[in-house]
Amino acid sequence: MTGSQRRRSPRISTNQPVKLRFRGDKATVGGCLTDLGWGGAYVRCSTPVEIGRQLACGFELDSNGTRHVIRAAAEVVWVAAGDVRRTRGPGFGVRFVATPPEVIELLKRAVSALAE
Repeated sequence: MTGSQRRRSPRISTNQPVKLRFRGDKATVGGCLTDLGWGGAYVRCSTPVEIGRQLACGFELDSNGTRHVIRAAAEVVWVAAGDVRRTRGPGFGVRFVATPPEVIELLKRAVSALAE
C-alpha cells in the first residue's frame, strides 16, 4: 500500500515556509511544506530527525483570500530516504496530532479549495 492509499485526507502540492520546534528544544528550525493535507504534511528540512519525534509546526495558510496562522502539534511518521530524498529533498512526513477541530476544518477547506 502506498502512502497516498493510506492517507485519510487529500493532499496539495505547496511551497509554504514552516517554523518547527522539536519537543525539548528551545530554538525553532525553518523548513518548507511541500505536500499538505489536513492530516499531515511533508516537511523539506535538513535537520536530522527520528520517527516518533514530537514537534510544533507554525505556518500561514490562505483560505478564501484570508491569511490564517496555523499552529499544529505533529509527530514524525517517516523520514525520507533513497528515491524520495532525491526527488523531494531531505525531510520527513508528519501527522498532525491533537489538532483543534477548528484548525482541522480550516485545513480541510483550504486544501479542498486549492485542490480544485
